[in-house]
Amino acid sequence: KSLVLATVLGLVHGNFQPSTLQVASSSASRKPCVLTTCTGPAKYVGCFRDGATARMMNNANFSSTTMTLDACVEYCTSSSSGVRFKYAGVEDGSQCFCGHEPPTPGRGGWQPPTWNRTGPYFCTHPDPSAKCNVDCYKSNKTAPKTELCCCPGNATQACGSVGLLQVFDVSSVSCGEERVAEPYCDATLPVESRLKDLLSRMTLEEKIDCISTHSCSLSRLAIGMTWAEALHGLRYNCMTDLADHTNPLCATSFPHAQLLAATFNRTLWRDVGSTIAHEARAFYNLYSTGRSSTAKYALSFFAPDINLCRDPRWGRCLEVPGEDPVLSGEYGVGYVSGMQAGSNTATANLSMTICNAKHWSAYDVEKGFTNDGSGDAYDRGSFNAVLPRQDLIESYWPHFETTVRQANLGGVMCSYNAVNGVPSCANGVFNNVVLRDTFGFTGMVVSDCSAVYGIEKLHNYTHNADDTMRAALRGGTDLNCGTYYGQNAMAALNDSAIIIDDIDKAVRRVFSQFYQVGLGEHPVPWSDLAEEDIDSDDSREMALDAARQGMVLLRNENGILPLTPKAAGEKVKIAVLGPHYNSSTELLANYFGDNNLVQTSTPLAALCRRPEVEVVGALAGCDLVNVSTPPDIEGATNIAKKADIAIVFLGLHSTQGKQVANGPGMEREGFDRTNLTLPGYQPALIEAVVGTGTPTVVVLINSGGIAAEWVYSNVPAILEAYYPGELGGDAIASLLLGDKSPSGRLTTTIYPADFVMQRNITDMNFRAHGDIPGVTYRFVDRANTLFSFGYGKHYTSFAFAFKSSGSVTATTDFICSAGRRGVTPTVTISVTNTGHVESDVSILCFVLSNETSTNAPRQLAGFSRLSRVQPSATDVVDIEIIPAALRSTDTTGAAFALGLTYELQCGGEPDGFAHATLTVSGPRCSIFSYPAM
Repeated sequence: KSLVLATVLGLVHGNFQPSTLQVASSSASRKPCVLTTCTGPAKYVGCFRDGATARMMNNANFSSTTMTLDACVEYCTSSSSGVRFKYAGVEDGSQCFCGHEPPTPGRGGWQPPTWNRTGPYFCTHPDPSAKCNVDCYKSNKTAPKTELCCCPGNATQACGSVGLLQVFDVSSVSCGEERVAEPYCDATLPVESRLKDLLSRMTLEEKIDCISTHSCSLSRLAIGMTWAEALHGLRYNCMTDLADHTNPLCATSFPHAQLLAATFNRTLWRDVGSTIAHEARAFYNLYSTGRSSTAKYALSFFAPDINLCRDPRWGRCLEVPGEDPVLSGEYGVGYVSGMQAGSNTATANLSMTICNAKHWSAYDVEKGFTNDGSGDAYDRGSFNAVLPRQDLIESYWPHFETTVRQANLGGVMCSYNAVNGVPSCANGVFNNVVLRDTFGFTGMVVSDCSAVYGIEKLHNYTHNADDTMRAALRGGTDLNCGTYYGQNAMAALNDSAIIIDDIDKAVRRVFSQFYQVGLGEHPVPWSDLAEEDIDSDDSREMALDAARQGMVLLRNENGILPLTPKAAGEKVKIAVLGPHYNSSTELLANYFGDNNLVQTSTPLAALCRRPEVEVVGALAGCDLVNVSTPPDIEGATNIAKKADIAIVFLGLHSTQGKQVANGPGMEREGFDRTNLTLPGYQPALIEAVVGTGTPTVVVLINSGGIAAEWVYSNVPAILEAYYPGELGGDAIASLLLGDKSPSGRLTTTIYPADFVMQRNITDMNFRAHGDIPGVTYRFVDRANTLFSFGYGKHYTSFAFAFKSSGSVTATTDFICSAGRRGVTPTVTISVTNTGHVESDVSILCFVLSNETSTNAPRQLAGFSRLSRVQPSATDVVDIEIIPAALRSTDTTGAAFALGLTYELQCGGEPDGFAHATLTVSGPRCSIFSYPAM
């Protein structure tokens, strides 16, 4: 960057007088590989004390830890700010402000910049570098307000620094754009050539900056990277400054992962991912073209979370697809394919966005106490997951392997915990040998935030910063979410603990994402996406339909649902009760962006909008979790007595953005539940409402399973609604009133309350061992569960049958090649709607094995979804058997294929299954051997 500017912060001292400065600068624009060149005179206006009650010149602003006046001038006079401004000002050494009008004292009018015009919010001096003490006025309380608030001779701060706004009239400065012509910005060259050229131009300091998530912005080279979250939508603030559009403009917030997975709909998963990617590109375009200063602009995202919900107490079960590795792998492939490829499959060399799947590896505890909360303390940051090799290759790794191999996954996030004594972000065997060499991963490994710090400070795996830097970088962690690399890399190099090649290898992988998303290429296939592609009508309809597809009907005795009036022309009278009756942002759970739509889609608001409904009353009746807040159970029962139907909204609470004490009803990152029961006064509330004799429906808002045995036995209708997203209330109302039939299926097992006494949450084994029972549907005794994986009722019933013979064959070669060789075993299932209501239905196929030492007793092996199956109609669906479901494993950590015979079941509970035999033939072949540590 070339800069010819008479004044930069702190550069000029002495008796400098107001003057016109000639600007001739070239700096990075908002577009990668594009420079903005500005020339012309900038007239110094004055130095102003920024107001405490009224921010001066706040039409547009941005911040940088290395703010310079030329960067601010460029921002305010070019397309970077989105509007051409007349005034530019720098403050605090890090903030730039733009305005159409010059600064004003407080909320008063403009006053000419004179040395003797002072006040608590206004201070000027003709010298932009004059030393001014911003605390002078405060300390001299006896001085009249006409005296100076800037005190030359007793100086501690320069104009443009703390609290002092250095302002220029930049109306005569003009700016234009030009592309960087260097090889690293030449899209016609191979990526490796561009990376090589880029690394040759980066300073060592810049390289170190770019292996940390918070500081990779190289304005000198007009490149940079930034990251964000996108588990079920962009975790963005709304845009508030978009001209010619209704503001604010917010990203779509889809249902959370477990509800999406409960649809068993691969097409939906890809479509949701694609929609999120389209919105990300739209936000990016609006920012990079200067149309918005408040738009976020990440193109690489920490998503999806594909860990397994091994134990329902885990605080992050809400973020993951479920408890099964085959399902989680298929979900990962769909979601990642959608986000990275979008809807355009013709751009194989570019990704629409980048996914960094998390958390690798064997991560599924947060913080708490073992047993029912009375045992030993544990914390994810220092937790060591002790587990057999067989569990790693059978349960913890397959879904990551599937996502890497089938979706060209761009990144992986290593987890906080250690596995068998080695922290995940320092585990070269896991990150280099398994992930890269075995699975074929070619992307970037990023640490969970502060996980590198935890290698030394929490796990005590290393004992100084040099050893930690070496362990993390050579252990395969390229990007540090946090500050540890930035603070310690240079010293580690100087001490020869690492070498420059360690840094270069990490930088190369980080910037491979830069090129994978086409940054620096103009245009890309998605350059025309804009505001109409954010939270569009189609996106909202997708969010609504996804919520309806995934909600699970657990009980519906005597056909109480859907709700119907007693007679034609009448309305059904309902009581809307329970602590979730009017929930809004709680329906989004966590990792959500700003969203205004959910405020009008609460369950109560959605039911009140329905013309066939009369809400006779609404009341929480009790707090979700807080027992110190007195309940109003009598008020709730009085309302219930007036109604034809009482709908009671119960559940758990995820607390993003809320200051709520942790407790048994919380499911949130950082904390695990201590029990599985309904928290607070909710059990008393529902028992009292049922006791009124009014037919009752329970709607559950939660993710981790709830051991509500009394509810499951005594409430005639129960709908599991999960965390259903921005239109969750409307989706609930739609299903309750019969617009569509529920068609979701559980992706986790629901256990009885005493489950917490049978297993410690820190017991990482899936299989039974000693007198400790197995966990998840694959290894648990089904007699000891309340509802099993795959359970889901409809407003109708279905019958399933194999259309062809009841024998299916596969080969060991098909299994060992992950389906690349041999004929894919495919079953054809006839699905008959034996009831009287149109409905979607998901068909699940399981393989059952008696070889339980090498295979799970029961394993999901394939699935598909049919839409709108008509009453008395029979539809046919083909389901491919997934090769990973037929793998065998042993205690040495080997995966292989054997000639075995399985029982094959296809259908779904509670309707039942069709039965067949699946025979695998061929010699034993090896898939994977656990590497030497």
